[in-house]
Amino acid sequence: MNHAILAVAATLIFSSLVVVPSADAAKCEAKKLNCAAKKATGLLKCHAKAEKAGTVVDPACTAKAMTKFDDPTKGCIAKAEAKGGCLVTGVTAALESTIDMFIDPNIVPTLDTFFPAVILGGSVCVSKKNKCVSKKTKGLFKCYAKAEKKALPVDLSCLQKAMDKFDGGATPAKGCFAKLETGNDCLTFADAPAIEAVVDVFIEDAVCQIIPSSCPTTTTTTSSTTTTTTVPKLVFATSINFDIGDIASLANADAECTTLANNAGILGTFMAWLSDSTASPSTRFTTQATVPYDLPDGVRVVDNWTDLVDGTIQNPIDVTENVLPIGGTLAWTATLSDGTAAADHCDDWLNAGASGLQGGTLSTDSNWTNTFVSGCNDNGRLYCFEQ
Repeated sequence: MNHAILAVAATLIFSSLVVVPSADAAKCEAKKLNCAAKKATGLLKCHAKAEKAGTVVDPACTAKAMTKFDDPTKGCIAKAEAKGGCLVTGVTAALESTIDMFIDPNIVPTLDTFFPAVILGGSVCVSKKNKCVSKKTKGLFKCYAKAEKKALPVDLSCLQKAMDKFDGGATPAKGCFAKLETGNDCLTFADAPAIEAVVDVFIEDAVCQIIPSSCPTTTTTTSSTTTTTTVPKLVFATSINFDIGDIASLANADAECTTLANNAGILGTFMAWLSDSTASPSTRFTTQATVPYDLPDGVRVVDNWTDLVDGTIQNPIDVTENVLPIGGTLAWTATLSDGTAAADHCDDWLNAGASGLQGGTLSTDSNWTNTFVSGCNDNGRLYCFEQ
């Protein structure tokens, strides 16, 4: 997020805090902010340890972070509310969901493109990138908690310090991610701006849930002028990888696409660009759009369905439902560039010993859907198209 924009937003968000009705209320909300920070950073610490070791995340580690947050009597939210004076109570479940969604599918699968599979031998870079995100998250929450406790607007220099440590400020090469990317075991590169935007949105959402009076408001004005707007259909690459056990069928793949989109705040029905022996996008998509297909960040992929199946696309499908870039990776398709079925579809997505066609997420020629045939014991993303 642009630092100037975030600073203005922070000023607006916390301008209402000068009217907090009591010291007890201010103290309670500050504790909740710190509580949210501890859970988010606790989970990121669990993932950082696993990424470094090349192992699955220790369930005891994540359970510990969750219990400290949501235990009905000993959890930090419950303790804060038990002391009384809170402006809002009963936020534990909603806030926990916001934190969990921030961690996965937003942060972890973006930094580790193999997730939920493990990186053989581990990755120091991915581990430390998780720590970078953790430090920025903790830093921003700390600024907001301090402001709330004192019933004052947030200190912009505090926010700036947290942001500069993450992205390098005036010297991007000194940013936390940039310094790590000079090594040789990073899986993603130049993704600091996208990750930073995700952190900033998460912080705003969490603060809004804890302190409803801080939620941004919008004003809509109307006029007698009628404007006709062409609303594009959206397309994205999934933030997570799938093996054929996850896919199992075209219907299940479609459901995965819709669930990921809806969880990211994108309403509507989505279908996977996927074929089997009986159907393909050219025969099963409920909508073959006459309007453009755009990525969630607004970048145009194609002008319409006809443009989609002519063999090339204008821009690669390299952004997830969470508006995060994924770089060069592979997506299951079993589909040719004209939208018809390919011969390799893992035996209708049921045979790990068969072969399946995948496409490259950085390609704009026919390779976007038809790069090469791989073994069905591999993982891959899905391309999801709004219907």
